[in-house]
Amino acid sequence: MSQAKMILNSSSSELKKYMENAFNLRRKNFGNLLWNYAPNIVHYEIESFKQESPNAFVPISITGTACALNCDHCQSKILESMKPARSPDELVQLCEELSKKGSKGVLISGGANKHGFVPLLKYTNALKVIKERFGLKVVVHTGLIDKETAKILADSHIDAAMLDVIASQDTIETVYHINATPEKYEESIRLLKEFNIPIVPHVVVGLNYGTLDGEINALEMLSKYDPDAIVIVALMPLEGTPMENVTPPSPETIAKIITIARLTFQDKPVMLGCARPKGYHKEETDILAIRAGINGIAYITDAGVEEAQSLDLKIIHKELCCSLIISDILT
Repeated sequence: MSQAKMILNSSSSELKKYMENAFNLRRKNFGNLLWNYAPNIVHYEIESFKQESPNAFVPISITGTACALNCDHCQSKILESMKPARSPDELVQLCEELSKKGSKGVLISGGANKHGFVPLLKYTNALKVIKERFGLKVVVHTGLIDKETAKILADSHIDAAMLDVIASQDTIETVYHINATPEKYEESIRLLKEFNIPIVPHVVVGLNYGTLDGEINALEMLSKYDPDAIVIVALMPLEGTPMENVTPPSPETIAKIITIARLTFQDKPVMLGCARPKGYHKEETDILAIRAGINGIAYITDAGVEEAQSLDLKIIHKELCCSLIISDILT
């Protein structure tokens, strides 16, 4: 049995030992810094930190709230929190306004077409302008990509490409409703790597109605392509979607996936991303993630801060997207 499967099947006491190994490895390779990222997607304030600028890092949707997939876990609701820019001119104008207001970066995202592609091709020149003229950090949530899209992203010198990596055929069909395969996601990662684009893939724990289905396969797939960082997120049941009453994966289950990721990607940043259940669940997830050797957390809770301090970790707060750990951790 592989180590990943052993960790998945471990008891709480057995998991604790794996997590101790993962944390010690993290401290050996990365020291005592723990990064807290708090982009302006939502209002965020804890006892030790408060957002200062409403425009520091802004999410933008190039399709507004439109998405052809209508995935069971989202149904376009995530897009509702983003600023719309439905044309290249609108995108440039919006980013110019944001730069004047002190913005340091933007997330370029949007709904996908029925094949799982975000319509990025027509934004080639706009992305170049945003980088060259305004000097903003640009993170792109790509969806599936082809070679032409990879080339325009490379030519635009974006700071990071993010992609949810789905390695379960059932999840692709049942949740995403697209005619694709896990191999198609692997091809997108391969193309991003081929064009030397910084890649920060996301693995979504419990995406298939709260159950594990392909997460380990996703990590194994990614291990072949030397990603710049890994972000672990978890199903966050959203009101008004088919999954609103689904029980999300437990904090311990999320911790198992983080532990596997830490032990697999020993010299790469492993992050706990912003999408995860709230309340007590979030507090417990933060605590276990820190014990499992995470490098950073998006919107850390006060409970997470206390845990970090108990382990002599120094917290660095940033109002940016957690994918930018790939530049922060090297400076």
